Amino acid sequence: MDTTHPRWIDTADVAKLVRADLKAAFPGVTFGVTINRYSMGSCVRVGWTDGPSHEDVAQVAGGYVGQTFDGRDDSTHQRYTTLASGEVVHCGNTSISFNRRTAEQVAESARFQADWNARKAARLALRGA
Repeated sequence: MDTTHPRWIDTADVAKLVRADLKAAFPGVTFGVTINRYSMGSCVRVGWTDGPSHEDVAQVAGGYVGQTFDGRDDSTHQRYTTLASGEVVHCGNTSISFNRRTAEQVAESARFQADWNARKAARLALRGA
């Protein structure tokens, strides 16, 4: 293993690895794994409803991040990840975040959105009348 020049993995490929690991660890749970790219880096975002805890998901997928930030001296540090194959890699994303929602929260969000849409339609109808 050459840890002096580990293979760099693009954020999109990191998201694929995260999705595969979560699918293996939590069969039957549907995870939404997306990426965001921005000027100073990129991130992987993981979302799911019910199922495993935030801590359990972070335990499986939290290691897929290419750098850390130290606020004490305002510096970033490269971080390497060891894959199941034993290969050491450098992940392209600068962060990974997790968002677990309950079915109740999803239902409340849907009710709010439906109410919002109904109110918007009513306002538009009044303007057109």
